[in-house]
Amino acid sequence: MSSTLIKAPLKRRSLFKRILPLYIGNLLQWSVFWYAIEKLFMLKIGFSTEDVGLCIAIYAATALIMEIPSGILADRWSRKGTLVLGNICLIIGTMIAATSTSVNMYLISSVFWGIYVAMNSGTFEAIIYDLLLEQDGNANSYEKEYSKLDIACSIGLVFGAFGGGIIGQYFGLQDAYWLSIPAVILSTIFFLKFKEPNIHKIGQDKSLILHIKATFKSVFQKKQLIQLLISLTSISLVWLIMSDIHQLWLAALMAPIIVYGPVQALSSCAYGLGSFLSQFMKSKQRVLIGMFVALTCLVVIIFIQNLWVNIIAESIALLITYGISVVLTHELQNSLPSKVRAGSSSAIGALKRLLTIPAVLLFGFVANNSDVFKAGWLFVIILVIAIISRYLMNPVSKMEAQNE
Repeated sequence: MSSTLIKAPLKRRSLFKRILPLYIGNLLQWSVFWYAIEKLFMLKIGFSTEDVGLCIAIYAATALIMEIPSGILADRWSRKGTLVLGNICLIIGTMIAATSTSVNMYLISSVFWGIYVAMNSGTFEAIIYDLLLEQDGNANSYEKEYSKLDIACSIGLVFGAFGGGIIGQYFGLQDAYWLSIPAVILSTIFFLKFKEPNIHKIGQDKSLILHIKATFKSVFQKKQLIQLLISLTSISLVWLIMSDIHQLWLAALMAPIIVYGPVQALSSCAYGLGSFLSQFMKSKQRVLIGMFVALTCLVVIIFIQNLWVNIIAESIALLITYGISVVLTHELQNSLPSKVRAGSSSAIGALKRLLTIPAVLLFGFVANNSDVFKAGWLFVIILVIAIISRYLMNPVSKMEAQNE
């Protein structure tokens, strides 16, 4: 008994020491100043509301094209190597955006940002899940450990948001882009220092074709996962699009530039706090309650067009929807084989991107021809779909996929 008690803290320390470079790398990766003032910079160089929707659609389309190849690359080559490639694309995209003087030039930068997003999509989740399997023999503490990664992400985003607001206000919007690059370079160095788990290499198909077939089969041939996928995809769409367009609501409410930094910081806390709260939202009932609270917040945003009410409601909605997405992602990871974990997650990510493109184009169209608040009904509809799917869904049991 005493031996077991001694080994547990040692295991925790060993896990923390091993994952620390990933925490630091993630924090630095998200310490980006230009996220806080991007929409203002876009409007300054000639973007219309519809152009903003087009820009989001372009990076979503790029991410869609790259999602599955990047996931298969991560499974067959190196997951940390895929993260490094993503950082390189982020640096290139930032440099192009910083020198942009027209809409078309900025759209090119969004292509590189889309590749960066694809390289990260599903990779961190696969790393954490497999690392727990390798260290503990199970992934029961997935939400707890993944929340630490998200907290690091939130700290980076908050730092970047406050810094971006200050730089945009007192130096210049363009400077926020250039000053973001050093942190991403440091992030790359820490990713290279991380010792990734290799459990996904066991029993891996030598044939690329067989690997691709196994990737799709693991997700789309399991009937019990369909409703889970609908709920996960719907809830992810809400926070994914909201996190991109929420600055348009601030612009419509005539918020001063200095407010953008703190608001972006508050919204960024949704990753860390939402992920932390996911540990207490595992039951079907709590997930449904969270969905209804998020739905209420969205209705408040649409009808009460007040700056501070908007900020609070938007932050709560982002926090809850992200937390729920972590819970549903854990349920999904329970059913995926390690050898195709990143690729399967990327296939689901591709589905999200596929739906994001028409969704943001529709949002941009409605916002341009009516207003950005009426366009918010799109989020309400998507969230209702998530609620219905979750309500009808039977619990997904842990399958033996992780042992395959």
